[in-house]
Amino acid sequence: MSETPSRYLVAARRLLDAHQRRERFGPLPPELAPRTPEEAYLIQDDYVALRSESRGAIVAHKIALSPTPCSASSASTSRRPAPLLKHAAPLSRPW
Repeated sequence: MSETPSRYLVAARRLLDAHQRRERFGPLPPELAPRTPEEAYLIQDDYVALRSESRGAIVAHKIALSPTPCSASSASTSRRPAPLLKHAAPLSRPW
């Protein structure tokens, strides 16, 4: 019996499919859109896991500052660094 994928994984697959088709990312449909920053990070985690299957493991994290100050209650999630993947194949873009 197969398990139904979480809506976070479904959202991540949708984003990955759009990326592979070189489409601009657009808003997710309401049933897949994150409702909280924590849900957005769960989607990001699934997206990174899916990408790492073809691009390799995470090798570093991008750290950037938020343009607006974070409240103490959201500081643990809103300042989370973004993972960078090792490129398993040459970049296909000319820049």
